[in-house]
Amino acid sequence: MAELDAILTAISTNRRQQLPVAVLVVFAIYSGRRLGEICRLRWEDLREDKSQILVRDMKHPRKKKGNNVWCKLPSEALAIIQAMPRNSELIFPFSERSIGTAYRRHRDKVGIMDLRFHDFRHEAVSRQFEMGMPASFVAKISGHKNGGCLFRYEHVEEIGDKFADWLWFDRVLEMCQALHM
Repeated sequence: MAELDAILTAISTNRRQQLPVAVLVVFAIYSGRRLGEICRLRWEDLREDKSQILVRDMKHPRKKKGNNVWCKLPSEALAIIQAMPRNSELIFPFSERSIGTAYRRHRDKVGIMDLRFHDFRHEAVSRQFEMGMPASFVAKISGHKNGGCLFRYEHVEEIGDKFADWLWFDRVLEMCQALHM
């Protein structure tokens, strides 16, 4: 958590940083989505009443296109989406490449070289297991169709929710509100 806090602090205190990189990092931690998936999410694919999002062209070992999967959104991920401005057909209308580059630049600046953006997907899956969620529910969040792939992402360290009362959740909601201006 200290490494993640250092990276998010570096991002949020950089006045030259125009992209809301911290928003996408925190969303990835709660949603379990890959960066490319996040940047393709559309408002028309959101089912707020069911807390679901259609992830278009989800990564699949044999299918490059057309692998569209409805995924469950944890409440925190849905709250972040709801806080975003609706001024584009995309929920997060940012370039995957630009976000990834900005993330790596801030990560490297604080001397943390081994925390990839994709690691947040692992964190999201592990968090659900740590909170005692069954594999069938976690698969609805991650979009995995079989347990073999799902359990590759599971790295339980302790029981409970280490992100409960995490200060970055509220900060990111405020950052989303600032995007409305």
